Amino acid sequence: MSRNARTERKNIARKKIVRAIGLMTATLGMIVAAGILSLGSTLERFLERQSPSPPQEQENVAKSAVPPSGPATPSMPPALPELAEIGNRPKTFAAHPEDPYARILRGQKIVSLAETEPDALGNLTRVTIVRTSLKYPLIRVEDRLRRDSSNQEVLLARTAMVADHLMLSLGPELTEDDLLRAVSRLNREDPEAHYEIRRTNPNSKVYLLAFDGSSAQALNRAREQLLGARIAGTVEPDYLVHSR
Repeated sequence: MSRNARTERKNIARKKIVRAIGLMTATLGMIVAAGILSLGSTLERFLERQSPSPPQEQENVAKSAVPPSGPATPSMPPALPELAEIGNRPKTFAAHPEDPYARILRGQKIVSLAETEPDALGNLTRVTIVRTSLKYPLIRVEDRLRRDSSNQEVLLARTAMVADHLMLSLGPELTEDDLLRAVSRLNREDPEAHYEIRRTNPNSKVYLLAFDGSSAQALNRAREQLLGARIAGTVEPDYLVHSR
């Protein structure tokens, strides 16, 4: 084979290689372009979902979230379900040595004892009113219990608080005179409540509002009445600090 023929064959081979590379580059470019278009479309749909609603839609959503007009009701832990008094109750409180309130509760006289009906899982709440030697002698003990299929009880949690007063702060723009008028009105409506202002703290404007707390239902009833009177910014129990 002559030199010219060999050169010609080499040139033809080079052209084929160049053409193949060109085809591969074009194909790769099309694949990349298609991917970019797909990514752009996906991103556009995502941004549309994340973009804020039109003004009219936003206005409708906001209006649906506005509560009925009137003063706001202060928040507080939900009231317990109905409590049923336990007639055949022990005379004194039995506290386990590891009970954080054992030192002040063990052996103290039980004034009232009531509990809720167990739920589907066997959970219930038991409320015991105990008379102690503390400054505020009536103490309310709330036990969260679980009763198993064999009727055995497991104590899940225990809290203790003063049984016959709640800590109340006034709502916005309300004064102590407003509170006095509300207390007077509540006593007229429920003579058995015996509401009175036990102590005030001028610096924090927190009032201890006392009532007859000798029954397990008394604190829940007092809370509902105070919230219904719309004079309180907050209404909270006066919890005891753990004391062994």
